[in-house]
Amino acid sequence: MSMRQQGGKTMGDRSNDLNVLVLDPRPDQLQQTAAILQQEGFSVIACGRLHEAVSAVAGHKVAVAVVDLCPTDAPVEELYKVLAGWSEQIPIIIYTSSKAYDSARMAVNLGALAYLEGPEDLHELARQVHGAFRIYLHRQASLIEKEASQASLRLQMAVRAANVGLWDWDLEGDQVLFCPQWKRQLGYQEDELPNEIQQWYDRIHPQDRQRIVDAVQAFIKAPGPELRMEYRIRHKDGSYRWMLSQAAVLKDSSGRPVRLLGANLDITERKKAEDAVRAALAFSSAVIERAAEGICVMQDTGAPSNPRFVVWNQMMTQITGYSLEQIRDIDWPEALFPKPQPYQHVMELRDKILAGQDLTDEEVELVRKDGQRRTVRLSSTLLEDADGQRHILVMVRDVTESKMQYRKIMNYQRQLKALASQLALTEERLRRELAIHIHDEISQVLAMAKLQLDGLGGDIPGGLDKPLQVVKDAVNQALEKTRSLTSRLSYPALRVLGLAKAIEKWLYEEVGAKAGLETVFVDDHQPKPLDQDVESVLFRSVREVLANVVKHARAKRVAVNLKTRQGALVVAIEDDGAGFDPADVLPNSKGFGILSIQESLARLGGSMQIESRPGAGCRVLLEVPLAKSDIAKART
Repeated sequence: MSMRQQGGKTMGDRSNDLNVLVLDPRPDQLQQTAAILQQEGFSVIACGRLHEAVSAVAGHKVAVAVVDLCPTDAPVEELYKVLAGWSEQIPIIIYTSSKAYDSARMAVNLGALAYLEGPEDLHELARQVHGAFRIYLHRQASLIEKEASQASLRLQMAVRAANVGLWDWDLEGDQVLFCPQWKRQLGYQEDELPNEIQQWYDRIHPQDRQRIVDAVQAFIKAPGPELRMEYRIRHKDGSYRWMLSQAAVLKDSSGRPVRLLGANLDITERKKAEDAVRAALAFSSAVIERAAEGICVMQDTGAPSNPRFVVWNQMMTQITGYSLEQIRDIDWPEALFPKPQPYQHVMELRDKILAGQDLTDEEVELVRKDGQRRTVRLSSTLLEDADGQRHILVMVRDVTESKMQYRKIMNYQRQLKALASQLALTEERLRRELAIHIHDEISQVLAMAKLQLDGLGGDIPGGLDKPLQVVKDAVNQALEKTRSLTSRLSYPALRVLGLAKAIEKWLYEEVGAKAGLETVFVDDHQPKPLDQDVESVLFRSVREVLANVVKHARAKRVAVNLKTRQGALVVAIEDDGAGFDPADVLPNSKGFGILSIQESLARLGGSMQIESRPGAGCRVLLEVPLAKSDIAKART
């Protein structure tokens, strides 16, 4: 078993916390050796077994190991291995009374400090332990000095790498020491700047100097945990650098400050960055404040209550009548948005925003502080800062005036559309009246002239046959042209047969019989209530499109389909001809043509669409609105 025994005398200050290990398997000899060393003032750990000694070295501060090489509880090889390991850390003294082993040679191989034989050398053993103790202390001092030197070097490298200038001010002797890095911060070599406190004070910016001097003196008189100062100091090149100084006081046993230790850190770049950030923030704030749209930011606290406004620009005040301070003091949803609507709408929008959904041009009604109702459009998004705090950015645009202008414009457009429709209808009425006038008067006169000429018979004097025939041919030609003109102005079959039958008749006679194209006509046989004037415009448009097919399409087949769709009549005209690119044809259209059809239909609230491409035929859709009152009657 192992025992720890404290000696009665001391050997310097170190022997009290360091131990001498004695390993001897012989109890009597172990006790005797331990007693001698205790008399010399050593703290002894006495062990009779190797594993006890190993544990003691691992768990205590052992300065010297005294080992007997007599057989132990462990194999000799294990003992030698353990001793070899110890010799690298602590001095080993080997003593033995056994002559069975080549103990001296083994002691040398193990790196032992001394080798003693027999109990008669126990006092010599004590002397050797004293020497070994001194050797151990010397080794430890060397290690400490080496570690201190390395630590100092590392500190110097760290100070230089971090650009930290250290200084030490002896307050009693009024002597200051600036480290080389402190001077390099100001552009000086070590020998260019004296170690004087006034050298520091004199270089501080005039606007900062008195503040810093007062702060240092106050700290010396009433020291706190730390002195921290930011100020400008003049560089060797004449510029000023921003410096952060941190210092602490060392006190003597009576509590009186005796030294001030500090470190300077160049924070010029940080200050520039802070100035840049402040300038950017000031610019952003000015932009937000003077923006043409209302901009506000709400902070989401996560509480059930409504988010709190942190930004509220001038336009928001102009739109709502509330300042930032005023809007913070009220229940803003109820104040700005009357119940039940649009209050409920705004609450739904708020929940969508908090759920991460962006909003764009949501239109709501807002009540100003003075009671005026305004129409606004809201756009919003959810933002999150570096600390995870959520904010809601809202942009508000007052569209009240623009909505009023829009309503006026739409009213004007409706009036213009009505006038255009009336113009188109008036044009159709004039066409019909002109056709009736030509038919009832001019055509009748020509017809009577033709009858009278035909009635002359054989009463014509000789030599007048040929001139008379020329007159007859001219009258016949005039009569045919008046009939054709009458048909173009107002197709008679349209009034008699109706739109669908009239289109079918013209398709078969003019396109099928005369032009030789295969024709197809389809009618959904649904009621198609249209005013006569609208029917006339639509019929002429269909006829013009079919005429273009005959002239230009090189088609073999053409189909016309009439059907009603969502309160409108749609006429689809489709051919299998050469086709064309509408982008090339439409800008170059002349005469009545395509553009005239589009304009005529547009004046009636209708439209024209062309679907075609080269080699793929053409499909034209003509659409006009049905008469609403007649639609209701037809459905009834």
